[in-house]
Amino acid sequence: MLNEAFFYNSDRLNSFRSAFIVGACRSGKTTISTLLSSYKYVENSEEPWGLKIFTLLNYLRLLNTNLSKQLFLSYSNEIFNENFFLRNVSFRKTDNSFIGNFKTSKEIKKRLTIQKNRDFVKDYIKRNKPLMIFNLTEVTPQSHNLLNFIKKSKLIYVMRRYNDVALDCYTKKWFSNQSLLYPKKSLPYFKFKHKNKIWFIPWWVKKSDFNYFIDLSHQNRCLYYWIITNQMGYKSLKKINKKNYKIINFDHFKSNPEIELNKLSRFLKIIKTNKTKTFLSQILKRQKTNKKIKFDITLEKKAKIINQKFASL
Repeated sequence: MLNEAFFYNSDRLNSFRSAFIVGACRSGKTTISTLLSSYKYVENSEEPWGLKIFTLLNYLRLLNTNLSKQLFLSYSNEIFNENFFLRNVSFRKTDNSFIGNFKTSKEIKKRLTIQKNRDFVKDYIKRNKPLMIFNLTEVTPQSHNLLNFIKKSKLIYVMRRYNDVALDCYTKKWFSNQSLLYPKKSLPYFKFKHKNKIWFIPWWVKKSDFNYFIDLSHQNRCLYYWIITNQMGYKSLKKINKKNYKIINFDHFKSNPEIELNKLSRFLKIIKTNKTKTFLSQILKRQKTNKKIKFDITLEKKAKIINQKFASL
């Protein structure tokens, strides 16, 4: 509309192909996204905070859909440009997303020495039709809207055993009393008074469950997180045409990586490189933990029901 501010490039410059990888934290999303980044003409953005927040604020009705979409499209275009010139990738060898895991030293050196501008990137997109992968956390209830924000995009939903996800969350102390009383993450919270203390309740906790969530043990809060996150994800997937999304069971992936990768290759229409095989061998060598923790029986039943629902999709 005339005389109204808007983002000019929001619906014009996103000419690259796009795919989203979503799911609960600690589900294997980074492993999948980084592995796919080793394919020919595939880029990866690891948990871009802006895209997550625009999507989340829209879900919480703190940002209207039109502005959310404009911000999302504009920022995703900026991410592609920055990614191409290696301005926002990890050069830390200890990171799973270390660029050397999925790009050759020759390609890295070439990109670092390119003295070009956005027109060069635009021409690169036109010639090679690259795929940009966005690995996003905290967005499962908006899975369907991601595909509305960027037309003709694809979505990969990663599932992992609730026991393992909850154990990882527990080990990292994400939902310990200390984390809920003095949060460190830059995410939306609900401020809630309980037993004369001010608690910061994560945005995904149902308002009717605030007292219940606080009274849960630390490990059961972690299982509750898995349940709610995937409940919201299931409802969102039901709104998407099945040809536009693929569910990857991370445990099946570890058992049969080649089969699962071939499925993703066909789904995304991308081609493996020598780096793919090398990085995959590194992933399969990772040590497994045998540690186990006990959960509330009722919560475990809910988790198993969710697994059954996903199996039916």
